[in-house]
Amino acid sequence: MRRVIDLREEVALRRKTEAEAYEMARLDVLTGLPNRRWFLEDYDRWAEGLTDDEACALFLIDLDNFKPINDVYGHRLGDEVLKVVAKRLTRIAEGGSVARLGGDEFGVILRYRKNTNAPERLARQIVHEVQKPIPLASLSLQVGVSVGVSTGLAQGEALHDAMAARDGTPVETALRQADMAMYWAKMEGRGRYRFFDQEMDRKLQQRIELESEIRGAIAS
Repeated sequence: MRRVIDLREEVALRRKTEAEAYEMARLDVLTGLPNRRWFLEDYDRWAEGLTDDEACALFLIDLDNFKPINDVYGHRLGDEVLKVVAKRLTRIAEGGSVARLGGDEFGVILRYRKNTNAPERLARQIVHEVQKPIPLASLSLQVGVSVGVSTGLAQGEALHDAMAARDGTPVETALRQADMAMYWAKMEGRGRYRFFDQEMDRKLQQRIELESEIRGAIAS
């Protein structure tokens, strides 16, 4: 009887250890937020069971002017800034999923009704709130954000299918769309948000083709 109890305790302990290891592998140690791995898995869960009037928006958030803080004040204060940003994003995106994807890049997943402007409201809030001064020690530090948003609504079916064929999975497609939108936000002056649209993908493909032709011409 004692051996049976020992085996049950051993199995329970092993399961607990495995569960803790599973969770730790999906958490960002610095901020306590889900990490990139968790975020990618989470997108599929959020997208499951969407009704006809619902959609998932994916936000890619990159801090502006963060590197100078690390360079001037050191990584310790830089880490504190990242913690504050993580807390602000968690508060702003209440009801959504917030993750630190790596470095000074964060992600948010929002499930919303298509007939609302919830993604735009959230993007506007993120830009406005994150840029507020961050008091640390005797300093008042400030960072801005550039935000790219993929809603899955802007592209037509043909474009969606083409991008999915290139990227492999819905979350990879959404990430690439958000990344393109964030790139345009930075190009337009930072401290702003942009939503992905078809023209962004067309221009990127045109640029890739042009660069390829130039390289071919130089090589010949």
